[in-house]
Amino acid sequence: MLEYRLSNRRKFLSTSGLSIITISASSVRAQQAPVSPNLSSRKHGYAITNGPKALRKKDGSWKLWVRIVNFDDLDHDVNAMIQIATDRGFQQVIEQIPVVLKQKKSFISQVHYTPSLASSTLFYRYVIAGDRAASPNVSSVVTSISPWFDESKPE
Repeated sequence: MLEYRLSNRRKFLSTSGLSIITISASSVRAQQAPVSPNLSSRKHGYAITNGPKALRKKDGSWKLWVRIVNFDDLDHDVNAMIQIATDRGFQQVIEQIPVVLKQKKSFISQVHYTPSLASSTLFYRYVIAGDRAASPNVSSVVTSISPWFDESKPE
């Protein structure tokens, strides 16, 4: 009986090991890069490549972070502004915070913000160089922070 168990166990281990090798080899083949990159799909202008995201700290302040890249000029810093409003349409902007996304720091901004209206849901967006029309794909991304949540919510 013991020999039967050991032989079944050996068969199981040898077949499962073989199937794992087959699966990993096929997944490596599937992840290979294309032979020629598609140059027509290159990005242009400003784009949010990570974020925007906000996390509430224990003292009630928020850490706002984002990564905005200008694909037409990767050598210079990006000047932006965080607009904070009480409504989604940004008719009532209550604060504007200037932000510089530095090329040396991979165009990542981390701003600590303490809300002036601590018991309200606030909406924020990033605007490049203070002009919403200069980068509509960036300024159209609206996020909210609320005293009832620990993370920001996309709108």
